Amino acid sequence: MVKSYYPVSFAGILETEGGMIFNCQTAFGAVSEVVIRRPDLDAMLSGKTIEEAKKAVKEEYLRAYDQAILPIRGRISAEYRKAVCMNLLRDFLESNGI
Repeated sequence: MVKSYYPVSFAGILETEGGMIFNCQTAFGAVSEVVIRRPDLDAMLSGKTIEEAKKAVKEEYLRAYDQAILPIRGRISAEYRKAVCMNLLRDFLESNGI
């Protein structure tokens, strides 16, 4: 899944097999000086079933990403760009059943 919305961009991969998540990768662009990748946070979902991720991990994962995304100043407010990032991340999870 790759979505590009002004003023940020997002890419996410969620691979499952037999209902088990074995790979999750997310990235945010146009938010910081470099692309935001947090493999340590994405690893929170690996090894979980979709249901486990949905019920036991999702909120913790979103809170951790909320703390990790620190937008720099730009033409569009940092607060707005962070809100867009979090909405894209929620959308990604929900579109994958989480």
